Amino acid sequence: ACVLDLCAHLPKQQTGLLLHVCNTEKVVCVGDIHSNIHAILDVLNDMKSNKLIDENMYLIDCSMIFMGDYADRGPYGLLVFALLACLHSKNPSNVSIIRGNHEGEKLWTRCGFAKEFTHMQP
Repeated sequence: ACVLDLCAHLPKQQTGLLLHVCNTEKVVCVGDIHSNIHAILDVLNDMKSNKLIDENMYLIDCSMIFMGDYADRGPYGLLVFALLACLHSKNPSNVSIIRGNHEGEKLWTRCGFAKEFTHMQP
């Protein structure tokens, strides 16, 4: 339930969205993660190799857009959300997180994310 509260600030699904990106030449777009923490880590490692992010997760002259479908098919959905929250908190003007069609209580319950969250609580 807390994760749903965390996502409450995300915009409702719309047919279109105007997104303002900071004055950077490079934009890294990531979509359809589906709880695959390893895929995000691969992207971040590639960015580090290309000097687009430092070891403390601060972006260097670039922006990132995460395009939804974060936590619905694998065991690492909560870690995916934690990583996105960390990236956004360190780079609030350069990281955009857009709500996808898989972010919702019905799908999360059906696909196991709600259960994952319940098991990880202390």
